Amino acid sequence: YRCWDLWSGLAQVADLPGDVLEVGVWRGGTGVLLAERSRQLCLDATVLLADTFEGVVGAGELDPWYEGGEHSDTSVEVVQSLLARFPGVRTELAVGRFPDETGTGLAERSLRMVHVDVDVYESALSTLKWVWPRLGVGGLVVFDDYGSYECEGIATLGSQLMAAAGTVLRGVTNLNGHLTLVKIADQPLPHL
Repeated sequence: YRCWDLWSGLAQVADLPGDVLEVGVWRGGTGVLLAERSRQLCLDATVLLADTFEGVVGAGELDPWYEGGEHSDTSVEVVQSLLARFPGVRTELAVGRFPDETGTGLAERSLRMVHVDVDVYESALSTLKWVWPRLGVGGLVVFDDYGSYECEGIATLGSQLMAAAGTVLRGVTNLNGHLTLVKIADQPLPHL
């Protein structure tokens, strides 16, 4: 269901300009799904895949199940091998901590959709703050693990965002564990 949510969400922003960003790639499954969907929709977009490939970073007190380094059972080569099975997709890998280490190289990009799958509060918040001014009106930010038991930091951030919803953003939750933000105005992100 989460994959279908991303697949159908990308079609909803097909008329917007900009690239697609996934932060937290792990082994590349949803990144490749977004790239293939982008290819099928004939989007003028590159799917940017950002990950440390060293596991979870930025775990803090709001993330009691994480210490850092979880989900490190991957590599750039694993993702590149999967991408090779889908000729014609347009992707770029951004290897390092996002946005601290790789955001500068992507700073001039505009975005239509972002998938945030970082599992912890601080990483998700810093990603959102970087993404927001680059996201077009009508663009989507999809947070994975909003409904997951071990991702309390994401649930906390989601609750803060839902409380801040108003003239700038709308939040939509569903039973598959996603929180989707829709940017409804070209205004700064509300203070959290």
